Amino acid sequence: MRLFVGIPLSEEIKFKLKPVYEQLRQTGGNFSFVLLENLHFTLAYLGEVANLNAVVNPLQEINFKPFLADARGLGSFGRPPKIIWVGSPGRELTELARLIREKLKFQIKDNQPYQPHLTLARIKLLKDKNKLKKIISKYADFTFGRMRVNRFILYGSKLTPKGPVYTVIREFKAKISQNQQRLNSFIS
Repeated sequence: MRLFVGIPLSEEIKFKLKPVYEQLRQTGGNFSFVLLENLHFTLAYLGEVANLNAVVNPLQEINFKPFLADARGLGSFGRPPKIIWVGSPGRELTELARLIREKLKFQIKDNQPYQPHLTLARIKLLKDKNKLKKIISKYADFTFGRMRVNRFILYGSKLTPKGPVYTVIREFKAKISQNQQRLNSFIS
């Protein structure tokens, strides 16, 4: 089974990304867009995994507190550009990815240093590099939104002719203190 660990995007952020999709389409290039419902921050790519328990058990041990993460800035990877991405500059997402990668180091297929981002599109053919540069420049420091991260998800990914189909294998929730649990139960 092909697996990765990620954090789904809030609906607010997805909504604010729609104009970027439209502007990229208007460049006349050939893009493979990630569907809005599939947008996520990848924390670790695992690839094909035979033993699901070898992944689930270590992930259950991860202890993290809920935090806020921004979706900010637009950029590209590669020369010439191959991937259009949105970043997340806070340290909390990087720290959570570090914890996950540390627990799953034997499974990680991606040896690159972690850079928090979500992929919007893969570029198949770029017709007008200057139009793309203008769009990236326009959104380079733009904040698309802030979301509360209180879980991460182990996803299965099946490649189909219409693109990948993601399924939730397991959800891992943030651990909150007993004091916070008492406060939450008092408020409810």
